[in-house]
Amino acid sequence: SPTAVYCAKCGLKLPEVVAQNKKICAGCGAANSPASQYCYKCGLQLPDKPGSSYELRYGGFGERLLAFFINGILSGILIFVILVVIISTKYDAATLDEISANMRATGVVDSRAWSILGIFFLTFLIVTVLYSTISIGVWGRTIGKAALKLKVVKPDGSRVGVIRAFGRSLAYILNYF
Repeated sequence: SPTAVYCAKCGLKLPEVVAQNKKICAGCGAANSPASQYCYKCGLQLPDKPGSSYELRYGGFGERLLAFFINGILSGILIFVILVVIISTKYDAATLDEISANMRATGVVDSRAWSILGIFFLTFLIVTVLYSTISIGVWGRTIGKAALKLKVVKPDGSRVGVIRAFGRSLAYILNYF
């Protein structure tokens, strides 16, 4: 409450800036200008009035699914570009045609095709994990989530760190299987 001297959650003394009509971020505790709508430090939305709290709104299934598809399209484009560069430096067009013709004629996948599949899989893993870890760990949102005005936060509203974002990325990869 605006008149509280101690935090209701942890019992620590609240900063003096509450009395100075500043908006205090629920996530990081930074004091913001009364006119601010978002925290300058972590980007969380601030309450409308100084001293009040802001209630988090959870993104629904449809919003999160749409954000997932947007991120998938962007990641797919990036993965495609990287694969074209890697595979074109390793194999020329004639070799790729030969691999394709051998597979159609014999029905057997040779080692070069398995190598291309391995390159695709590693590129997919690296791009997906790096994209998700960096964007969520640093900015709290991916491009798809930002397009839908969603942000990944901890249950208390604070920013998700890079380590937790990396764990989330690995969990997404496991979820693909």
